[in-house]
Amino acid sequence: NMKKSRRWKRFTHEQIRAKAEQRRDLKCYRSLLMEAAVEKDERGVVFDSYHPSWRKLIALVTTKSNEKEKQFLEELKKPRPDMYTIKAHCKANGIPKEARGRVWTLLLEEAAAASHCGTPRGDFSKLLPSDDPGLRVIKADVSRTFPYVPLFQKPEVQRELETLLSTYCREYGVQYKQGMNFIFAIFFQLGLPDSASRYHSACLFMETMTGGTFKDSDFGGLQSVFRVFRLLLLYHDPVMCNYLDQYDMVPELYASSWFITLHANRLPV
Repeated sequence: NMKKSRRWKRFTHEQIRAKAEQRRDLKCYRSLLMEAAVEKDERGVVFDSYHPSWRKLIALVTTKSNEKEKQFLEELKKPRPDMYTIKAHCKANGIPKEARGRVWTLLLEEAAAASHCGTPRGDFSKLLPSDDPGLRVIKADVSRTFPYVPLFQKPEVQRELETLLSTYCREYGVQYKQGMNFIFAIFFQLGLPDSASRYHSACLFMETMTGGTFKDSDFGGLQSVFRVFRLLLLYHDPVMCNYLDQYDMVPELYASSWFITLHANRLPV
């Protein structure tokens, strides 16, 4: 049965056009693809995945992808990589696991430059004083950070996370708030090589992506976010919104951690 066999691959005409556009650097892509066609109608085309042209096409695509990945990794090694090249590759192919830390750092540095943020000093000798009330909260939160991830149960990782959080609060003059621990913990999972690089990227993230949430003692910005979130919920799912309103389930009760940590405490990195 042609519809059920794994040998036959059906694509719509739109999918074929999109693939041909994506592989436009392979000039023979469309001709090889259509050589493997066995059935065509208004819905699309069925291809024989055992056809020699199909297999040749797969080999060409794989080779080309490997070449692009190699060029991408070489570009990342440069002191000042071309960001257009980096973004285009990541958009088309995703970010290779071994390059995630470097790519995140480059994108954050670009965002920081656009926002005129300074470079973090990262002086780990300047921590919060021992009598600072935030230090006790930091220690408690660090012990609760991703308790199901073995990495964060290591004493040396917990000590480093405490140091980074304390250094950030001292350097930027902010009071520690719950949720910072999850954001800083992200940068332990990206393959960054050392404490300095983790601190550098985490600080740039805090300064460019959190919108001042942690610098507002009254969380005024966060309250605005909750109001906008409720309006979006009302627009997209009025039944759900009215049901929650009926029981006084305001966003503050269930969505605080989503926005404070930018979902870092819920979604895998």
